[in-house]
Amino acid sequence: MIHEILPINKYQGNSNSKQFDFDFYIENEKQLNVYFYDENNVKTLLEYNIDYSINEFRNKDGSYIIFPLETSKHEILKENQKIVLELTLPLAQETQYNNSSLLNLEALEYSFDYLTRLIQILSRKLSLCLKASEFSEVQPDELLQDIINANGEAKNSADNALKTKSEIVEIFEDILALKEYIISIALKPDNLTTFAEPDGTLHSPKYNLFDIIQKDHILTHEESFGLERLGEY
Repeated sequence: MIHEILPINKYQGNSNSKQFDFDFYIENEKQLNVYFYDENNVKTLLEYNIDYSINEFRNKDGSYIIFPLETSKHEILKENQKIVLELTLPLAQETQYNNSSLLNLEALEYSFDYLTRLIQILSRKLSLCLKASEFSEVQPDELLQDIINANGEAKNSADNALKTKSEIVEIFEDILALKEYIISIALKPDNLTTFAEPDGTLHSPKYNLFDIIQKDHILTHEESFGLERLGEY
C-alpha cells in the first residue's frame, strides 16, 4: 500500500541540521536523488556515500539521510542554502506474470505500488509545468515563448540601465575633476592676495578676487595684464 504523498522533501538550511527525512519508500540508493542548492540557487546533484548516506531502505514510511559526510566538499547547510530529496524510478514495469493456478498477491501488490509511485512522480512534475485553461486561446508552448521573449527584453532593459548608469558615473567623475581643477586654479598664488610683476616686484591688489571692474576705455596691454592677474577682465 502506498499513501498519498509528495515524492519530494525540501529543506532550508539552518547552519546546524545534518539529518534530513524523506517520506517515501525506496529500495536502493538509485531511487533517491539528492540536490544541493547554493545561495545563488545553483543546483548540484550530490553523490551517495561521498556527500550523504541513507539510513534505511525498504521502509514504507521512508527514512533519512545524513549530509554532509566528512568526504563531501560541502559544509553544513547554511540558512541561504537548500537541499531537496526526490524519489526517482525507471519508467518501466519488469515484473512478469505467468499462467498459474495461484495468483502471487505479493508480486501483484508490488507492481501496483510501483505504478502508484510512478504516478506520484509524474503528478509532481506536471504540477511544476505551465498550464493553460480549457478555454484559453494561448497554448502552453506559445505562453512559454512569450515568457522567454519577456525575459530577453527585461535583460536588454537591465543592460541598457547599467550602460546609462555607467555614463552618468563618468559624467559625475568629469564634474568632480573640473571642480578640483577650478579649486586648484583659485588657490594658485596668482589668484591670492598678492601678485608679482615680470621683474619680481610683489604688489597687493586693490580689489578682491572676482570683483567686477568697469572701464570707460579700451584696456592697454599693461592694464589687461594686471587685471588678468587679479582674475577678472
